[in-house]
Amino acid sequence: MKRAMGMGLALIGGMTVALFAQNSGSFRPATVPTDPDTSTGYPAYPTPYNPSLPVGPSNLPPGYRFPPNYRPPNYPQNGWAGAPNNDPAATPPTNAPAAAAAAPAPTPTPALSPEILGYSRDIAIIEGKRGQGTGFLAKFKEGSALVTNAHVLSGNAQPTFRLGNGSTITMEGFRCAQDYDLTAIDSAAITDGIPVVDDLNAIVHIGDDVVVLGNSLGAGVATQIFGKVTGIGPELVEIDAKFVAGNSGSPVIHVASGKVIGIATYSMIHKSNGAFGKDSALDGVERRFAYRLDNVAKWNTVSWPLFVREGDFIDDFSHHSDCLTDLQTDIEKHGEVSFQKYLAQDNTLRDAVQSFKEEVDKHQMSTAYYLEAKKRFLWFVTDACAKDVNAVQPRQLTPYHRKRLEELLADRQDLEKYFHDLYNEQDALSDANAHKR
Repeated sequence: MKRAMGMGLALIGGMTVALFAQNSGSFRPATVPTDPDTSTGYPAYPTPYNPSLPVGPSNLPPGYRFPPNYRPPNYPQNGWAGAPNNDPAATPPTNAPAAAAAAPAPTPTPALSPEILGYSRDIAIIEGKRGQGTGFLAKFKEGSALVTNAHVLSGNAQPTFRLGNGSTITMEGFRCAQDYDLTAIDSAAITDGIPVVDDLNAIVHIGDDVVVLGNSLGAGVATQIFGKVTGIGPELVEIDAKFVAGNSGSPVIHVASGKVIGIATYSMIHKSNGAFGKDSALDGVERRFAYRLDNVAKWNTVSWPLFVREGDFIDDFSHHSDCLTDLQTDIEKHGEVSFQKYLAQDNTLRDAVQSFKEEVDKHQMSTAYYLEAKKRFLWFVTDACAKDVNAVQPRQLTPYHRKRLEELLADRQDLEKYFHDLYNEQDALSDANAHKR
């Protein structure tokens, strides 16, 4: 049952029934409450209804039960003596709607050891021009460092690292994991940290409790997000702790051992469109993953200025791809170009779209003119898909940026093919129009 309490109305079985009418500060039944579904076992109230007639066992049909949650104005607190069948609080008939199942009890939050509770001092709030993220002081067998995701630092030329006690860490060395989205900041000031598990497979099992400590939503405070291990792979650990933006770089701590087993990195949602079957537990579910730290084969020392330049290049390349993707979406979904969205100064297609608009806005031009204008525009866009690709050498980049660029290049190839095919279609239309003249 849905109730719009402020309006004195209730939706019962899909029918709106006024429960009360206001009358000089007092309330009376405005209409006879009835159950529109005759299968519920509630006989109808006698009609016509006489508001002055006391409501009681003497003027109700045998077996009558009031609709759920309804009490007449003169209903005694303890019910009508000798008339249990007419007591609204009595057990409903066997064919009445079943009561809703009780909500499952919430999963108890695991108790954290004083050691884990003290780890908040080792959480680093990372801030830069691209927003906020999380890092933490990690204690490896070889020594300690501030660890976070590479994508947290990519494009952040001058990041700051503030610990829970208010102190800051100054970068004195910078390293990237060989194949993972992981980085380590070295500093003489880092002498301790949260212990990192040496062999995850030896102590971690599916179903174990974990807690993610980090800068949720970039709010600048360390939070706790509880969950369990739901999957273990050679590079990743899957957990159901619902970490969010700002938690990238957060430590995933194994509650039983008090050690870090991974770094919260990304989430994904897979829509199968029915390919998994209707009962799939994974269809449309957001899954969250953390990179393992015990399986990093190698940490490479990297020039910080070089990493920053690479990040800026990746940002520019990605932004241009986003502009092209917006245009593709416009054409696919709307069959036209929404000119207004391309007027921003940083839109890489701004000049081309403005020129195209000026041409199609010309009045009384021939069909051939407009067809040629579309061809010129599509040729420019196809060329724009490749203009910044030819000089790219992914192998010269650091591992994280190389992998990111390879993904972007694959997307760009798809975009180039899409616009090239459109150009060919437009070219065929121009030729067909020319033969008609």
